[in-house]
Amino acid sequence: MRVLLALLILTSAASAAICPRCGKDHGAVTSQPVSNAQQVAQVRANWMASRNRMQHPPFSVGNIRQLGAFFEGVGIGNQTCMAPRGYRFAATATAASRSGRVYRVRIWVR
Repeated sequence: MRVLLALLILTSAASAAICPRCGKDHGAVTSQPVSNAQQVAQVRANWMASRNRMQHPPFSVGNIRQLGAFFEGVGIGNQTCMAPRGYRFAATATAASRSGRVYRVRIWVR
């Protein structure tokens, strides 16, 4: 349900986004087309934040294998692992846990 809600928010027209957890207005959401890599990164960041876990989500979360050869960096705030040479940056996403900790997922592809 949270994944569906996150995808709906990402693809909705510009409107106020009332957070279902805290009830706050987190600002306008624009209807920008998102890439598959962006959607996968957001779903995986949401998974980490919802569980308050600083670890790579299972491959089944967000179907990351659909991207082919990839490198994923996960972290808190702005700190994540960086891909080795030969990978092209594809997406970044963040999600905040209930405690306010911000989780980040970055994805690179070949």
